[in-house]
Amino acid sequence: MKRSQTLAAARAKHPQRFSKATDPKILALPGPAWINQPKEGTETEAA
Repeated sequence: MKRSQTLAAARAKHPQRFSKATDPKILALPGPAWINQPKEGTETEAA
């Protein structure tokens, strides 16, 4: 709610900065990304 209000105020003050009159979608974060994925069942140690 506050995010929409803040974006609406910014749009009203600087309309040239925005391409649309709607709020951008909030996308889901991607899952974990591994360089060397640990094998299942092994415990990782904290350094």
